[in-house]
Amino acid sequence: MVLLRSGLFILAIALNTIILGSLIILSSFFSPSGNLPNSIARFWARLILLTSRVRVEVQGQDNIPSGQPVVFMSNHVSYFDVPALMVYLPGQIRFLARRELIKVPIFGWALYLARHIIVDHAHPRKTLRNIGRALKNLKEGTNILVFPEGARSFDGRLQTFKKGGISLAIKSGVPIIPISIKGSGDILPRGSGRIRPGRIKIALGKPIGTRNYTRKNSEELVKRLREAISTNLDRLS
Repeated sequence: MVLLRSGLFILAIALNTIILGSLIILSSFFSPSGNLPNSIARFWARLILLTSRVRVEVQGQDNIPSGQPVVFMSNHVSYFDVPALMVYLPGQIRFLARRELIKVPIFGWALYLARHIIVDHAHPRKTLRNIGRALKNLKEGTNILVFPEGARSFDGRLQTFKKGGISLAIKSGVPIIPISIKGSGDILPRGSGRIRPGRIKIALGKPIGTRNYTRKNSEELVKRLREAISTNLDRLS
């Protein structure tokens, strides 16, 4: 019964992705900014949560400053982190995404055409150019979402943070909002193909200013961010 239910969830997600992913791709030709495709993507994410019977609880939304863009930085334990954050984070958002993802049929193409920021560690120049586009997005009022660990955690424990998102926040001068997400690993653990209904908890921490940081003291910012995410993860437990 569990396997059958999980199979039905996966089928529903696949159908949603094919239909709405195709719509995102088509809409990208009429929306150079990527705003329309990302509005459709938010609807896609909501459908995924509903069809998978996943509930989301969010706390700390009043910590998001109004009237200015931010860089959201979250721990990462499951593919379900993405739809949960897409639905419940405000405003227009672009992800920092690994290049490998754009190779995924329909989903990856939609990700690319919706103007998300592609990070390619094998080609630093391309990554720098895309980071420049992320800075432009922030100046235009679009929020950026980064998973500083770079990949999903196998056991839920925080991994080493990569510097790309930190450098972006420092260069832009906008605040970082630390995000702690719990429960998504029980719904779809890394390395598993079985989806279980459940609840995801999201805690948005207080803003961390970046204007007093440079490349030289960025490790201090990494430490503050890590402590903020870790503390709220403990509270969610």
